[in-house]
Amino acid sequence: MLQGFVPKVFDPKVFDPKVFNPKGFNPKAIVCLERAAAAEQRACDAKDVELRAEHLGMADRWRKLARSFEFVESVNRFLQSCKHSVRVIDPRDDKG
Repeated sequence: MLQGFVPKVFDPKVFDPKVFNPKGFNPKAIVCLERAAAAEQRACDAKDVELRAEHLGMADRWRKLARSFEFVESVNRFLQSCKHSVRVIDPRDDKG
């Protein structure tokens, strides 16, 4: 085990209920974050430096994928809100 190494996903600020609300997260993003946590745990347990680096890199890639899922979902929510608020103006309908 690495001395003094604290995986990013185990940071208490990340899972503080005031900060992190999994109910609002995309389910695919939650799976990615769980896999990132597992990869970081494997990194902690790894004796070999190269294997440790590989697991940490894998954890970073899982977190990036989670952010991608969240970004796509936020764009979709934005587009849906725009769809409902856009008013089409017909230039042939001149009231002036």
